[in-house]
Amino acid sequence: MLFGLTLLPLGTALIVGSSTFISVIAPIEMVFIIFMVVVFEEWEVRKKFKEEYEEYASKVPMVSFKKECLEKLFGKVPKKEKTR
Repeated sequence: MLFGLTLLPLGTALIVGSSTFISVIAPIEMVFIIFMVVVFEEWEVRKKFKEEYEEYASKVPMVSFKKECLEKLFGKVPKKEKTR
């Protein structure tokens, strides 16, 4: 959900087609969205689940770009067979 939310300003910028919007405003909005989620959502979850969330957070990174995680997100892309 966070991934889609951060791409929303970029998608809007591309639809509008303004180079300033694409290169300046959209990236600022993307950083702002990530900051808001990290700060406020983390605070809310820690307040609600307390020690249980602390234990979970110590085991699981907030964001992971490992190959396995990306495959789960996007689905494993099958390799093409070579044709002669």
